[in-house]
Amino acid sequence: EQLQETEDQCIYDRHTSGVECFKENAKGFVSHIQNWTRKLVSLLTKEFESGGVSNFRKQLKFLQEGKSQIDEDTILGDFLMIFDDLVVQLREVRPKVTSDVYRVIWTSAAACINTQLFNKVALGVQHNHGTAAVLAKVVPLLVSAFEEFSRRPRAYFKLMVEASEVLSMGSGEGQALLEEIGSLKESESLSVLRAHSIHALSPLQTSQLLNMITMQ
Repeated sequence: EQLQETEDQCIYDRHTSGVECFKENAKGFVSHIQNWTRKLVSLLTKEFESGGVSNFRKQLKFLQEGKSQIDEDTILGDFLMIFDDLVVQLREVRPKVTSDVYRVIWTSAAACINTQLFNKVALGVQHNHGTAAVLAKVVPLLVSAFEEFSRRPRAYFKLMVEASEVLSMGSGEGQALLEEIGSLKESESLSVLRAHSIHALSPLQTSQLLNMITMQ
């Protein structure tokens, strides 16, 4: 036990950490922490992905098709209930790990939330004004919930922030932007998007979203 403690100290001491055997042990430890963190994030986000995102997508599709039996506020409330549970679980993990490991955990969870919602909800629903309005309410709540983890929480939800902004464009503005980027090469389209404060979305993703609002 004393030997293990001494070895652990040598791994992190700046005078001995460069020794080959300690470097190899440090790599193994880092790999172990990375694998453990991935598994933990997967467990934390499992219900959010399987229940929260899937149900949210289904309810928005019903709303878009005019088949929804519940109103927009209820759809929003159902989604936020599962999202809030995830935030609570992240909060409970905080005192149990180091600050560096915790940062990996919450940033990985934020990336999962951002990606899942973008792929399955932003791009996975044929949006209209009603569903776009629900997303416009959801996105600021996602951002504000992560203010306790970061001073710049918006940076971790760029795909959803920009997708919501695009879907909230007026049909005239959206059509003009769609035609402009459609007539340009990708590099030129990127410059146009930057001028509209769109940095995370590709021209293709932007066009997919714009097509939804201009087809209404």
